[in-house]
Amino acid sequence: LRTARNRGFSTDIYMSFCNSKDPVAQVKDMLNAIPSNLFDMVWVRVEDNSSPGCSLTLNTPQKSCDYLRSIVGYIESQGKTAGVYSTILFWKKVFGSTSFCYELGSKPLWYGSSDGVQNFSGFSTFGGWTVPTLKTYNYGATVCGTSVNQNWSPSS
Repeated sequence: LRTARNRGFSTDIYMSFCNSKDPVAQVKDMLNAIPSNLFDMVWVRVEDNSSPGCSLTLNTPQKSCDYLRSIVGYIESQGKTAGVYSTILFWKKVFGSTSFCYELGSKPLWYGSSDGVQNFSGFSTFGGWTVPTLKTYNYGATVCGTSVNQNWSPSS
């Protein structure tokens, strides 16, 4: 992060969490481990976590939504912007519906699609979002001999 920041890049961090652990404590641990001047935004991953006891699908949809609101709220209380990383499939799996937990739809959305297209034309609304901010359009591409996910936003 430091090198990227020193070279003029905007840097964000990405958070995976375990729902059997205290949401605020997890955010505190992460924020304490990374100097705040090295990143702008925290993207909160809303996908299934296969670690034992960590999956959001173990909770009711309401408990999962409350849990995520706690994470997002604490990130924002620390002066950072919180965004959500998810896909319509995971959102429906976690919340049982594409419209549940819609209040998070006011946050930036980074969604994944392996369609290889650098635009939002295939986006379907979910979770209160009608327009995403960022898209992963290619998973596991090889760039300079390294496997990477390729992302796109209208400003890139």
